[in-house]
Amino acid sequence: MIKLFNAFFDICLLRSGPQDLPASSFFLGMVIFANVLINIFILHISKSLGISIITTLLGIVILVVFINLVLRFRQLPARINQTLIALFGTDTLIGLFVLPMEAWFHQAKTAKAVASFPASMNLLLWIWSLVVLGHILRHALSATYATGFGFAVIYVVISLSIIKLVFPTIQ
Repeated sequence: MIKLFNAFFDICLLRSGPQDLPASSFFLGMVIFANVLINIFILHISKSLGISIITTLLGIVILVVFINLVLRFRQLPARINQTLIALFGTDTLIGLFVLPMEAWFHQAKTAKAVASFPASMNLLLWIWSLVVLGHILRHALSATYATGFGFAVIYVVISLSIIKLVFPTIQ
């Protein structure tokens, strides 16, 4: 377990890629479960439990479908499990840093206090998450970082658009 955590940490630091992870369906299920938990906790800080669960599950479906389509289109289906493990694992790890910042931000916003530090930290973590996503996609696609980052931006736009379509009142 520590070895897997260290692998995710190295990917977050852009020192390794999804190819350094096992392609195990068991690990994929494990990281998806952990990702579901952390994202529900993060979203439930400011949303209802039902919306938090549905949004999290919808996000997982969108990511799995996107990665499957992109890697199958590029004729790299053997990389799907490792790529998804890397994406869900790093998102979970980054989520551990987002959780306290989101709680702090929500508490400050509720108290009508200054929330610039936790908001800035959340923004930096979101940007870092996008950088890591681009890094993982670069390795998964055997492409340049610009290509990986471009696919990362496309994924984020698609994901946010679908979630906004399903939940028009979510900010």
